[in-house]
Amino acid sequence: MLDAEKKIPLHDGMVEVIIQDEEYFLSAGADGYIKWWRMAEIDVAEAEEGLDFSIAPVKEVLIAEGPDGKNPAYIQNMVLANNKWYIQDRKGKIYVMEKDQEEYKCITEFHEGSVNGLVCSPSHNYAVSIGENGMIKVWDYVKAVVAYQKIFSGKGTCLEHMPFTEGNKGRICAAGFDNGIVRILSITADGIQILKSFKAHDEPVVGAKYSQDVKMLVTASATGDVFFFECDGLSDLQKYEPLCTVKLAEDAGITDFKWNPGDESVIFGASNGFVHQIRRPKHEEIDNKDSYLWEKADIKTWRIKMMEFQMQKNQKKDEAEEEKKRRMRLRGELPPEEDEPEEDWEPERIYAMQPFKNAHGDLQFLVASTGQFNGFIYLCEMKAPRPLKAVEIPAGLHVTYMSLNSKKSGDLLALGFDNGAVQLVFDFNFEKRMAVKYHDAHAGAITATAFNDDDSFFLTAAADGLIFAHQFDRKAAAEENKHDPLEAVEGA
Repeated sequence: MLDAEKKIPLHDGMVEVIIQDEEYFLSAGADGYIKWWRMAEIDVAEAEEGLDFSIAPVKEVLIAEGPDGKNPAYIQNMVLANNKWYIQDRKGKIYVMEKDQEEYKCITEFHEGSVNGLVCSPSHNYAVSIGENGMIKVWDYVKAVVAYQKIFSGKGTCLEHMPFTEGNKGRICAAGFDNGIVRILSITADGIQILKSFKAHDEPVVGAKYSQDVKMLVTASATGDVFFFECDGLSDLQKYEPLCTVKLAEDAGITDFKWNPGDESVIFGASNGFVHQIRRPKHEEIDNKDSYLWEKADIKTWRIKMMEFQMQKNQKKDEAEEEKKRRMRLRGELPPEEDEPEEDWEPERIYAMQPFKNAHGDLQFLVASTGQFNGFIYLCEMKAPRPLKAVEIPAGLHVTYMSLNSKKSGDLLALGFDNGAVQLVFDFNFEKRMAVKYHDAHAGAITATAFNDDDSFFLTAAADGLIFAHQFDRKAAAEENKHDPLEAVEGA
Protein backbone atom coordinates (compact mmCIF):
# COMPACT_ATOMS: atom_id res chain seq x y z
CA MET A 1 0.00 0.00 0.00
CA LEU A 2 1.24 3.48 -0.95
CA ASP A 3 0.00 6.94 -0.04
CA ALA A 4 -2.13 7.99 -3.02
CA GLU A 5 -0.85 11.56 -3.12
CA LYS A 6 2.80 11.16 -2.14
CA LYS A 7 3.39 7.74 -3.72
CA ILE A 8 5.46 6.74 -0.71
CA PRO A 9 4.91 4.14 2.05
CA LEU A 10 2.10 4.88 4.45
CA HIS A 11 4.47 5.73 7.31
CA ASP A 12 8.00 7.09 7.49
CA GLY A 13 9.60 4.30 9.53
CA MET A 14 8.43 1.21 11.34
CA VAL A 15 4.69 0.54 11.55
CA GLU A 16 4.12 -0.65 15.13
CA VAL A 17 0.30 -0.62 15.35
CA ILE A 18 -2.42 -1.97 13.05
CA ILE A 19 -5.88 -2.12 14.63
CA GLN A 20 -9.38 -2.53 13.22
CA ASP A 21 -11.57 0.39 14.29
CA GLU A 22 -15.14 -0.26 13.10
CA GLU A 23 -15.07 0.30 9.30
CA TYR A 24 -11.44 1.49 9.36
CA PHE A 25 -7.97 0.10 9.73
CA LEU A 26 -5.87 2.27 12.01
CA SER A 27 -2.07 2.37 11.66
CA ALA A 28 0.62 4.11 13.73
CA GLY A 29 4.36 3.92 14.26
CA ALA A 30 7.76 5.55 14.39
CA ASP A 31 6.78 8.79 12.62
CA GLY A 32 4.21 9.73 15.28
CA TYR A 33 1.24 9.64 12.88
CA ILE A 34 -2.02 7.81 13.49
CA LYS A 35 -3.83 7.18 10.19
CA TRP A 36 -7.28 5.79 9.43
CA TRP A 37 -7.86 3.78 6.21
CA ARG A 38 -11.26 2.74 4.94
CA MET A 39 -11.54 -1.07 4.88
CA ALA A 40 -13.90 -1.04 1.90
CA GLU A 41 -11.28 0.71 -0.26
CA ILE A 42 -8.64 -1.85 0.69
CA ASP A 43 -10.98 -4.73 -0.13
CA VAL A 44 -11.55 -3.54 -3.72
CA ALA A 45 -8.06 -2.16 -4.36
CA GLU A 46 -6.11 -3.46 -7.36
CA ALA A 47 -2.37 -3.29 -7.84
CA GLU A 48 -1.17 -0.63 -10.29
CA GLU A 49 2.40 -1.82 -10.80
CA GLY A 50 3.73 -4.99 -9.31
CA LEU A 51 2.14 -5.61 -5.92
CA ASP A 52 1.66 -1.94 -4.93
CA PHE A 53 -1.59 0.02 -4.93
CA SER A 54 -2.36 3.57 -3.81
CA ILE A 55 -4.78 4.61 -1.12
CA ALA A 56 -5.48 7.85 0.75
CA PRO A 57 -6.04 8.01 4.51
CA VAL A 58 -9.45 9.17 5.68
CA LYS A 59 -7.88 11.00 8.61
CA GLU A 60 -4.48 11.41 10.21
CA VAL A 61 -3.26 12.84 13.52
CA LEU A 62 0.35 13.65 14.43
CA ILE A 63 1.16 12.95 18.09
CA ALA A 64 3.98 15.26 19.18
CA GLU A 65 5.22 17.26 22.17
CA GLY A 66 4.10 20.61 20.82
CA PRO A 67 1.51 21.99 18.39
CA ASP A 68 4.25 22.69 15.85
CA GLY A 69 4.88 18.96 15.45
CA LYS A 70 8.40 19.04 16.89
CA ASN A 71 9.70 15.88 18.57
CA PRO A 72 6.97 13.54 17.31
CA ALA A 73 6.12 10.47 19.33
CA TYR A 74 7.34 6.98 18.49
CA ILE A 75 4.02 5.18 18.85
CA GLN A 76 4.66 1.74 20.30
CA ASN A 77 1.14 0.66 21.20
CA MET A 78 -2.48 1.84 21.33
CA VAL A 79 -5.39 0.64 23.44
CA LEU A 80 -9.04 1.69 23.22
CA ALA A 81 -10.82 1.92 26.59
CA ASN A 82 -13.94 3.85 27.65
CA ASN A 83 -14.12 5.44 24.19
CA LYS A 84 -10.60 6.85 24.54
CA TRP A 85 -7.37 5.94 22.80
CA TYR A 86 -4.41 5.44 25.12
CA ILE A 87 -1.24 5.91 23.11
CA GLN A 88 2.14 4.64 24.32
CA ASP A 89 5.13 6.69 23.16
CA ARG A 90 8.43 4.81 23.23
CA LYS A 91 10.07 8.10 24.23
CA GLY A 92 8.51 7.82 27.68
CA LYS A 93 4.99 9.21 27.53
CA ILE A 94 1.40 8.04 27.41
CA TYR A 95 -1.16 10.20 25.60
CA VAL A 96 -4.93 10.03 25.68
CA MET A 97 -7.24 11.02 22.81
CA GLU A 98 -11.03 10.89 22.59
CA LYS A 99 -12.09 8.30 20.01
CA ASP A 100 -13.85 10.68 17.62
CA GLN A 101 -11.68 13.75 18.19
CA GLU A 102 -8.19 14.85 17.23
CA GLU A 103 -7.18 16.63 20.44
CA TYR A 104 -4.82 14.69 22.70
CA LYS A 105 -2.87 15.29 25.90
CA CYS A 106 0.01 13.66 27.75
CA ILE A 107 -1.22 12.00 30.95
CA THR A 108 1.96 10.21 32.07
CA GLU A 109 5.63 10.97 31.52
CA PHE A 110 7.86 7.98 31.90
CA HIS A 111 11.41 6.88 31.13
CA GLU A 112 12.52 7.42 27.56
CA GLY A 113 13.86 4.17 26.19
CA SER A 114 14.81 1.20 28.32
CA VAL A 115 14.48 1.08 32.11
CA ASN A 116 17.97 -0.16 32.97
CA GLY A 117 17.69 -0.49 36.71
CA LEU A 118 15.03 -0.92 39.39
CA VAL A 119 15.43 -1.29 43.17
CA CYS A 120 13.13 -1.18 46.19
CA SER A 121 13.98 0.51 49.45
CA PRO A 122 14.63 -2.04 52.21
CA SER A 123 12.68 0.10 54.68
CA HIS A 124 10.28 2.46 52.88
CA ASN A 125 7.42 2.14 50.39
CA TYR A 126 9.29 3.45 47.39
CA ALA A 127 11.14 2.08 44.39
CA VAL A 128 13.84 3.81 42.36
CA SER A 129 14.33 3.38 38.62
CA ILE A 130 16.95 4.61 36.18
CA GLY A 131 16.27 5.11 32.50
CA GLU A 132 18.30 5.11 29.33
CA ASN A 133 17.81 8.89 29.11
CA GLY A 134 19.59 9.44 32.45
CA MET A 135 16.41 10.10 34.41
CA ILE A 136 16.02 8.70 37.92
CA LYS A 137 12.52 8.37 39.30
CA VAL A 138 11.34 7.60 42.81
CA TRP A 139 7.99 5.80 42.83
CA ASP A 140 5.42 5.28 45.53
CA TYR A 141 4.42 1.87 44.21
CA VAL A 142 1.46 1.57 46.62
CA LYS A 143 -0.15 4.78 45.31
CA ALA A 144 1.29 4.30 41.80
CA VAL A 145 2.64 7.85 41.64
CA VAL A 146 6.04 9.45 41.04
CA ALA A 147 7.30 11.15 44.19
CA TYR A 148 10.48 12.68 42.70
CA GLN A 149 12.43 12.63 39.49
CA LYS A 150 15.74 14.07 38.34
CA ILE A 151 17.68 13.84 35.11
CA PHE A 152 21.47 13.52 35.03
CA SER A 153 24.06 13.78 32.26
CA GLY A 154 24.81 10.48 30.58
CA LYS A 155 22.65 7.47 29.85
CA GLY A 156 21.60 5.53 32.93
CA THR A 157 23.01 2.00 32.93
CA CYS A 158 22.58 0.47 36.41
CA LEU A 159 21.21 0.98 39.89
CA GLU A 160 21.97 -0.54 43.31
CA HIS A 161 20.39 0.06 46.71
CA MET A 162 22.59 -0.05 49.79
CA PRO A 163 21.41 -2.61 52.37
CA PHE A 164 19.64 -1.10 55.38
CA THR A 165 21.53 0.07 58.46
CA GLU A 166 20.57 2.49 61.21
CA GLY A 167 23.16 4.81 59.72
CA ASN A 168 21.75 4.97 56.18
CA LYS A 169 18.05 4.38 57.08
CA GLY A 170 17.58 2.44 53.84
CA ARG A 171 17.75 5.57 51.67
CA ILE A 172 21.06 5.29 49.76
CA CYS A 173 21.46 4.24 46.11
CA ALA A 174 24.39 4.00 43.69
CA ALA A 175 23.62 4.89 40.06
CA GLY A 176 25.92 4.17 37.10
CA PHE A 177 26.06 5.95 33.74
CA ASP A 178 27.51 5.38 30.30
CA ASN A 179 30.07 8.18 30.79
CA GLY A 180 31.76 6.17 33.54
CA ILE A 181 30.33 8.24 36.39
CA VAL A 182 28.88 6.73 39.57
CA ARG A 183 26.55 8.91 41.63
CA ILE A 184 25.67 8.11 45.24
CA LEU A 185 22.13 9.32 45.90
CA SER A 186 20.13 9.88 49.06
CA ILE A 187 16.33 9.69 48.84
CA THR A 188 14.89 12.11 51.41
CA ALA A 189 11.69 14.04 52.05
CA ASP A 190 13.22 16.85 49.97
CA GLY A 191 13.79 14.66 46.92
CA ILE A 192 16.86 13.12 45.27
CA GLN A 193 20.11 14.43 46.78
CA ILE A 194 23.65 13.70 45.52
CA LEU A 195 25.90 12.54 48.34
CA LYS A 196 28.93 11.76 46.17
CA SER A 197 29.86 11.66 42.51
CA PHE A 198 33.02 10.20 41.03
CA LYS A 199 34.45 8.98 37.75
CA ALA A 200 34.90 5.24 38.23
CA HIS A 201 35.62 4.19 34.63
CA ASP A 202 36.41 5.55 31.18
CA GLU A 203 33.78 3.27 29.66
CA PRO A 204 30.09 2.69 30.52
CA VAL A 205 29.44 1.40 34.03
CA VAL A 206 27.64 -1.94 33.73
CA GLY A 207 27.08 -2.44 37.44
CA ALA A 208 27.69 -1.27 40.99
CA LYS A 209 27.28 -3.73 43.87
CA TYR A 210 27.47 -3.19 47.64
CA SER A 211 28.77 -5.91 49.95
CA GLN A 212 26.25 -6.99 52.56
CA ASP A 213 28.42 -5.54 55.33
CA VAL A 214 28.15 -2.15 53.49
CA LYS A 215 31.92 -1.66 53.73
CA MET A 216 32.77 -2.09 50.05
CA LEU A 217 31.34 -1.05 46.67
CA VAL A 218 32.56 -2.75 43.50
CA THR A 219 31.92 -1.27 40.07
CA ALA A 220 32.64 -2.69 36.62
CA SER A 221 32.85 -1.36 33.09
CA ALA A 222 31.74 -2.83 29.79
CA THR A 223 35.39 -3.40 28.79
CA GLY A 224 36.40 -5.53 31.79
CA ASP A 225 37.66 -2.98 34.33
CA VAL A 226 36.76 -3.69 37.96
CA PHE A 227 37.15 -1.09 40.73
CA PHE A 228 36.86 -1.68 44.49
CA PHE A 229 35.91 1.24 46.76
CA GLU A 230 35.96 1.24 50.55
CA CYS A 231 32.76 2.74 51.98
CA ASP A 232 30.97 2.98 55.31
CA GLY A 233 27.24 2.44 55.22
CA LEU A 234 27.08 2.38 59.00
CA SER A 235 28.11 5.94 59.85
CA ASP A 236 30.17 7.84 57.24
CA LEU A 237 27.88 7.86 54.18
CA GLN A 238 30.25 10.20 52.30
CA LYS A 239 33.13 7.74 52.39
CA TYR A 240 34.00 6.23 49.00
CA GLU A 241 37.76 5.76 48.91
CA PRO A 242 39.26 4.02 45.85
CA LEU A 243 41.17 0.92 46.93
CA CYS A 244 42.26 -0.97 43.82
CA THR A 245 41.36 -1.90 40.27
CA VAL A 246 41.58 -5.16 38.33
CA LYS A 247 41.69 -5.51 34.56
CA LEU A 248 40.16 -8.69 33.19
CA ALA A 249 41.15 -10.15 29.81
CA GLU A 250 40.97 -7.74 26.87
CA ASP A 251 37.94 -9.47 25.36
CA ALA A 252 36.14 -9.97 28.70
CA GLY A 253 33.29 -7.52 28.29
CA ILE A 254 31.45 -7.78 31.61
CA THR A 255 27.75 -8.56 31.21
CA ASP A 256 26.68 -9.35 34.77
CA PHE A 257 28.28 -9.66 38.20
CA LYS A 258 27.34 -10.14 41.85
CA TRP A 259 28.89 -10.65 45.25
CA ASN A 260 29.11 -14.29 46.28
CA PRO A 261 27.29 -15.18 49.52
CA GLY A 262 29.49 -14.25 52.44
CA ASP A 263 31.07 -11.21 50.72
CA GLU A 264 34.41 -13.01 50.28
CA SER A 265 34.52 -12.71 46.48
CA VAL A 266 32.78 -11.26 43.44
CA ILE A 267 31.82 -13.33 40.40
CA PHE A 268 31.66 -11.88 36.86
CA GLY A 269 30.08 -13.14 33.65
CA ALA A 270 31.68 -12.00 30.39
CA SER A 271 30.73 -11.65 26.75
CA ASN A 272 33.52 -14.07 25.75
CA GLY A 273 31.87 -16.96 27.61
CA PHE A 274 34.19 -16.86 30.64
CA VAL A 275 33.35 -16.46 34.33
CA HIS A 276 35.87 -14.77 36.62
CA GLN A 277 35.86 -14.83 40.40
CA ILE A 278 37.91 -12.17 42.22
CA ARG A 279 38.66 -12.48 45.93
CA ARG A 280 37.71 -9.45 48.00
CA PRO A 281 40.81 -7.28 48.49
CA LYS A 282 42.03 -6.50 52.00
CA HIS A 283 43.05 -2.96 52.88
CA GLU A 284 46.39 -4.02 54.38
CA GLU A 285 47.51 -5.96 51.29
CA ILE A 286 46.96 -3.09 48.82
CA ASP A 287 49.66 -0.52 48.11
CA ASN A 288 47.98 2.15 45.95
CA LYS A 289 50.38 5.03 46.48
CA ASP A 290 51.65 4.87 42.89
CA SER A 291 48.93 2.91 41.16
CA TYR A 292 45.50 1.48 41.93
CA LEU A 293 46.22 -1.61 39.81
CA TRP A 294 46.06 -4.76 41.94
CA GLU A 295 48.72 -6.77 40.15
CA LYS A 296 48.49 -9.87 42.35
CA ALA A 297 44.73 -10.15 42.40
CA ASP A 298 43.41 -13.59 43.34
CA ILE A 299 41.34 -14.53 40.27
CA LYS A 300 39.77 -17.86 39.39
CA THR A 301 38.51 -18.45 35.86
CA TRP A 302 35.90 -20.81 34.43
CA ARG A 303 34.70 -21.25 30.85
CA ILE A 304 31.33 -22.45 29.68
CA LYS A 305 31.53 -25.85 27.98
CA MET A 306 29.07 -28.31 26.53
CA MET A 307 27.70 -31.04 28.77
CA GLU A 308 27.99 -34.77 28.13
CA PHE A 309 24.44 -35.05 26.78
CA GLN A 310 25.18 -32.33 24.20
CA MET A 311 28.23 -34.10 22.74
CA GLN A 312 27.87 -35.54 19.28
CA LYS A 313 29.27 -38.88 20.39
CA ASN A 314 26.36 -39.26 22.79
CA GLN A 315 23.68 -38.55 20.19
CA LYS A 316 21.83 -41.23 18.25
CA LYS A 317 24.32 -42.47 15.66
CA ASP A 318 23.97 -43.64 12.09
CA GLU A 319 24.90 -47.33 12.22
CA ALA A 320 26.35 -47.42 8.70
CA GLU A 321 28.51 -44.35 9.39
CA GLU A 322 29.77 -45.85 12.66
CA GLU A 323 30.67 -49.12 10.92
CA LYS A 324 32.60 -47.14 8.30
CA LYS A 325 34.56 -45.33 11.03
CA ARG A 326 35.30 -48.64 12.80
CA ARG A 327 36.82 -50.12 9.64
CA MET A 328 38.89 -46.98 9.04
CA ARG A 329 40.27 -47.21 12.58
CA LEU A 330 41.24 -50.85 12.00
CA ARG A 331 43.14 -49.77 8.89
CA GLY A 332 44.85 -46.97 10.81
CA GLU A 333 43.12 -44.24 8.78
CA LEU A 334 41.52 -42.73 11.92
CA PRO A 335 43.00 -42.46 15.42
CA PRO A 336 41.55 -44.66 18.18
CA GLU A 337 38.31 -43.27 19.52
CA GLU A 338 39.82 -42.49 22.94
CA ASP A 339 42.57 -40.41 21.27
CA GLU A 340 40.20 -38.15 19.38
CA PRO A 341 40.29 -34.46 20.47
CA GLU A 342 37.84 -33.44 23.18
CA GLU A 343 34.53 -32.38 21.69
CA ASP A 344 33.37 -28.89 22.58
CA TRP A 345 31.68 -25.73 21.33
CA GLU A 346 33.23 -22.33 21.15
CA PRO A 347 32.33 -20.31 24.27
CA GLU A 348 29.38 -17.95 23.92
CA ARG A 349 28.29 -14.78 25.69
CA ILE A 350 27.15 -15.07 29.31
CA TYR A 351 23.86 -13.16 29.41
CA ALA A 352 23.09 -13.41 33.12
CA MET A 353 24.30 -15.22 36.23
CA GLN A 354 23.42 -15.77 39.88
CA PRO A 355 25.67 -17.19 42.62
CA PHE A 356 24.28 -19.01 45.68
CA LYS A 357 25.11 -21.62 48.31
CA ASN A 358 23.38 -24.97 47.99
CA ALA A 359 21.89 -26.97 50.86
CA HIS A 360 25.33 -28.41 51.65
CA GLY A 361 26.97 -25.00 51.84
CA ASP A 362 28.80 -25.35 48.52
CA LEU A 363 29.26 -22.20 46.44
CA GLN A 364 27.60 -22.62 43.04
CA PHE A 365 26.24 -20.36 40.31
CA LEU A 366 23.71 -20.34 37.51
CA VAL A 367 24.57 -18.99 34.05
CA ALA A 368 22.54 -18.30 30.92
CA SER A 369 24.24 -18.18 27.54
CA THR A 370 23.35 -18.06 23.86
CA GLY A 371 24.14 -19.80 20.57
CA GLN A 372 24.33 -23.58 20.87
CA PHE A 373 24.19 -23.27 24.65
CA ASN A 374 20.77 -21.62 24.56
CA GLY A 375 17.69 -23.56 25.59
CA PHE A 376 18.99 -24.15 29.10
CA ILE A 377 20.35 -22.39 32.14
CA TYR A 378 23.31 -24.17 33.68
CA LEU A 379 24.17 -25.04 37.28
CA CYS A 380 27.94 -24.70 37.73
CA GLU A 381 30.87 -24.70 40.16
CA MET A 382 34.21 -23.00 39.66
CA LYS A 383 36.06 -26.26 40.37
CA ALA A 384 33.99 -28.29 37.88
CA PRO A 385 35.21 -28.04 34.25
CA ARG A 386 31.69 -28.48 32.84
CA PRO A 387 28.23 -27.50 34.10
CA LEU A 388 26.77 -29.89 36.68
CA LYS A 389 23.20 -29.65 35.43
CA ALA A 390 21.16 -28.14 32.61
CA VAL A 391 17.70 -26.72 33.34
CA GLU A 392 15.46 -26.35 30.30
CA ILE A 393 13.92 -22.95 29.48
CA PRO A 394 11.23 -22.11 26.90
CA ALA A 395 12.44 -22.75 23.36
CA GLY A 396 13.71 -19.79 21.37
CA LEU A 397 14.04 -17.46 24.38
CA HIS A 398 17.08 -15.97 26.09
CA VAL A 399 17.43 -15.30 29.81
CA THR A 400 18.39 -11.62 30.12
CA TYR A 401 18.21 -11.23 33.88
CA MET A 402 18.61 -13.23 37.11
CA SER A 403 18.23 -12.27 40.75
CA LEU A 404 17.89 -14.17 44.01
CA ASN A 405 15.75 -13.05 46.94
CA SER A 406 16.80 -15.03 50.02
CA LYS A 407 14.83 -15.05 53.25
CA LYS A 408 14.63 -17.41 56.23
CA SER A 409 11.58 -18.93 54.58
CA GLY A 410 13.62 -19.88 51.50
CA ASP A 411 15.10 -18.70 48.21
CA LEU A 412 13.12 -17.11 45.40
CA LEU A 413 14.87 -16.95 42.03
CA ALA A 414 13.64 -14.53 39.35
CA LEU A 415 14.41 -15.31 35.70
CA GLY A 416 13.74 -12.59 33.12
CA PHE A 417 13.43 -13.35 29.41
CA ASP A 418 13.85 -11.37 26.19
CA ASN A 419 10.14 -11.71 25.37
CA GLY A 420 9.11 -9.80 28.51
CA ALA A 421 8.25 -12.86 30.58
CA VAL A 422 9.38 -13.52 34.15
CA GLN A 423 9.54 -16.87 35.93
CA LEU A 424 9.73 -17.20 39.73
CA VAL A 425 11.33 -20.35 41.16
CA PHE A 426 11.08 -21.30 44.84
CA ASP A 427 14.06 -23.05 46.44
CA PHE A 428 15.46 -23.98 43.00
CA ASN A 429 12.53 -26.30 42.30
CA PHE A 430 12.53 -25.81 38.54
CA GLU A 431 9.74 -28.34 38.10
CA LYS A 432 7.32 -25.65 39.30
CA ARG A 433 7.64 -22.06 38.09
CA MET A 434 5.33 -19.09 38.49
CA ALA A 435 5.00 -17.15 35.23
CA VAL A 436 4.35 -13.41 34.86
CA LYS A 437 4.15 -11.64 31.51
CA TYR A 438 3.03 -8.07 30.89
CA HIS A 439 5.94 -6.50 29.00
CA ASP A 440 6.20 -6.16 25.21
CA ALA A 441 7.09 -9.45 23.53
CA HIS A 442 9.38 -7.80 20.96
CA ALA A 443 10.92 -4.82 22.77
CA GLY A 444 10.39 -5.83 26.40
CA ALA A 445 13.49 -7.81 27.41
CA ILE A 446 13.52 -7.91 31.21
CA THR A 447 16.21 -5.67 32.74
CA ALA A 448 15.36 -5.82 36.45
CA THR A 449 13.00 -7.18 39.08
CA ALA A 450 12.59 -6.20 42.72
CA PHE A 451 10.69 -7.23 45.84
CA ASN A 452 9.81 -4.80 48.60
CA ASP A 453 10.93 -5.55 52.15
CA ASP A 454 7.90 -7.59 53.24
CA ASP A 455 7.43 -9.24 49.81
CA SER A 456 3.95 -7.79 49.41
CA PHE A 457 4.92 -6.22 46.07
CA PHE A 458 6.90 -7.59 43.13
CA LEU A 459 8.11 -5.13 40.47
CA THR A 460 9.42 -5.76 36.97
CA ALA A 461 11.22 -3.44 34.51
CA ALA A 462 12.14 -3.94 30.88
CA ALA A 463 13.61 -2.46 27.74
CA ASP A 464 10.11 -1.42 26.62
CA GLY A 465 10.31 1.46 29.12
CA LEU A 466 7.62 0.09 31.42
CA ILE A 467 7.49 -0.88 35.09
CA PHE A 468 4.78 -3.16 36.43
CA ALA A 469 3.99 -3.49 40.15
CA HIS A 470 2.28 -6.71 41.22
CA GLN A 471 0.77 -7.44 44.62
CA PHE A 472 2.43 -10.58 45.92
CA ASP A 473 1.84 -13.05 48.74
CA ARG A 474 5.08 -14.93 49.27
CA LYS A 475 3.72 -17.26 51.92
CA ALA A 476 0.74 -18.34 49.78
CA ALA A 477 2.95 -18.73 46.71
CA ALA A 478 5.41 -20.88 48.67
CA GLU A 479 2.58 -23.12 49.91
CA GLU A 480 1.28 -23.47 46.36
CA ASN A 481 4.77 -24.43 45.25
CA LYS A 482 4.85 -27.27 47.80
CA HIS A 483 1.40 -28.56 46.85
CA ASP A 484 1.30 -31.77 44.84
CA PRO A 485 -2.17 -32.23 43.23
CA LEU A 486 -1.45 -35.93 42.65
CA GLU A 487 -0.27 -36.69 46.19
CA ALA A 488 -3.48 -38.41 47.28
CA VAL A 489 -4.34 -39.91 43.89
CA GLU A 490 -4.02 -43.67 43.97
CA GLY A 491 -1.69 -45.04 41.33
CA ALA A 492 -0.33 -41.62 40.31
